[in-house]
Amino acid sequence: MRYRYHYSQLYTLFPFFMLIILCSSAEAEEFSSKQLIPLLQQGGYVLYWRHAATDQKQKDAVDMSLDDCSTQRNLSELGRHQAVNIGKQLTRLKVDVDRVISSPYCRCKETAILAFDRVELDTDLYFSIDVSKDKRGKQTEKLRFLLGNLPGNGKNHVIVSHTANLKEAADVWPKPEAVIHVFKPESDHFTHLGKILPDEWINLN
Repeated sequence: MRYRYHYSQLYTLFPFFMLIILCSSAEAEEFSSKQLIPLLQQGGYVLYWRHAATDQKQKDAVDMSLDDCSTQRNLSELGRHQAVNIGKQLTRLKVDVDRVISSPYCRCKETAILAFDRVELDTDLYFSIDVSKDKRGKQTEKLRFLLGNLPGNGKNHVIVSHTANLKEAADVWPKPEAVIHVFKPESDHFTHLGKILPDEWINLN
């Protein structure tokens, strides 16, 4: 799906039926996971990675602290395996990654570090369900900026974050855990190209 940063202006510029046509055509153009790999190998894309699988017996505490992982829902053994494996698969497929930007939650940080051995934390990627309406608006604008920020030198950017953040910014709900959605930055907007599910990597080449 395609969005401009100041997308509200579209409603004054185009009739409602034109928005429906644009969204429908964008969805029809989505690529399969196998089609996405050659694009990622060329570089110039943003990968939005919902953190790897978590221990569903754990819950984020009401008084959750970003500095204390014991107060958060964390990666399961499956999730840690997914993170390591997907990082290895990206290397095997020669998909070069430049920036790795993550939510400050432990499950996101750990996903990034296990996959890439590095991470930049961005508090604007904080789980958007748990913030005020005003804060959520700021987060949404920041994520739209990151999704539209063109990587250089044939590399890609990776953003590791949560479900609701991407829904707010791009109207895409990333399921299941560990899914990666691929976006193409294009000047003042971005286009959603498709997704790669966690169990698809082994069959990609």
